[in-house]
Amino acid sequence: MGVGPFSEAAIESTGSSRQAIVNGEFALFTPEIEPTIRALTQQVFSISAVHNHQVSVVRQLWFVHFSQFDTDSLQLRAIMDENRAVSNLLNQSGTGTGTSGSGGDGQ
Repeated sequence: MGVGPFSEAAIESTGSSRQAIVNGEFALFTPEIEPTIRALTQQVFSISAVHNHQVSVVRQLWFVHFSQFDTDSLQLRAIMDENRAVSNLLNQSGTGTGTSGSGGDGQ
């Protein structure tokens, strides 16, 4: 699933042309969690929560909440692209996680 209809990010300007506050969450299947957290932390994003809402579901959907101050939106785009690539690899390998979402914009 990764970057899909249940993932979102908000980028708010701080008034400076290069500074922003980014808050968001990715909705992920279990195999997508570790690579996504790795990509986020490599770009100095803070992980504030990893959780799910349903405990008796076979394919659990996990939510990874992240934030960063003083960022460049290109960093977030790189993470979204990597997340989509992981989803595609899992689908091709037969461990299928469903679809990787639409264009990466959450719509």
